[in-house]
Amino acid sequence: TLEEIIVTATRREASLQDVAIPMTAVSGEELERKFAQDLRDLTNASPNVQFEPVGIFQNAASFYIRGQGGGDIESATDAKVGIYVDGVAQPRVSTALGDMLDVQSVEILRGPQGTLFGRNSTTGALNITTAKPSSDGYVQIDGTVGNLDAYRIGLTANGGLSDTVFGKFTIMKTERDGYLKNTFGGTANVVDNLFARGQLLFSPNDQLDITFSVDYCKDEGNGINYV
Repeated sequence: TLEEIIVTATRREASLQDVAIPMTAVSGEELERKFAQDLRDLTNASPNVQFEPVGIFQNAASFYIRGQGGGDIESATDAKVGIYVDGVAQPRVSTALGDMLDVQSVEILRGPQGTLFGRNSTTGALNITTAKPSSDGYVQIDGTVGNLDAYRIGLTANGGLSDTVFGKFTIMKTERDGYLKNTFGGTANVVDNLFARGQLLFSPNDQLDITFSVDYCKDEGNGINYV
């Protein structure tokens, strides 16, 4: 039997097979199996979709769905592919390729999604849902190392603060030396990112959940055209 995949693209939980939207859903467990660090690693998971960085800006996103999209990071324009984290629109793509922290699922919706996601999703939408706090108390540490003194280490702490209030804190640090040498000194394509998220969930009964969430991002790397 195939596992049932629950999505929220229609603003309510429903089975992927019952949703009349061309879309691809990737669960948090599948992201871990793919060792996905950011949205670029999902390019091969969905047809007609391409996620790439924008030139000199490592975390800025160039999103194309069905051949349509853009990579303009200027504040005067909006992306054609809407990005939504826990239902909140991300109007700029400057940090869209940041490390994915404690993600529950990613839904890639192809085609115009203006009916449910607003006017800035003419090409499609990315609906990212983060994992919510729970009563389970745990601390999880993940890490990877690689060439060029690369490392990625993350910490997640989750637990109940009372019978109705639950909290979660996640932080991720990623660094890597650049692999392009600058003839005038230094290296280019250096990665130096810090991402953090804090969440509080107030759940007084089975019918009501209120979540407070704060995200933080700091990017001190440089791009391929660094001088």
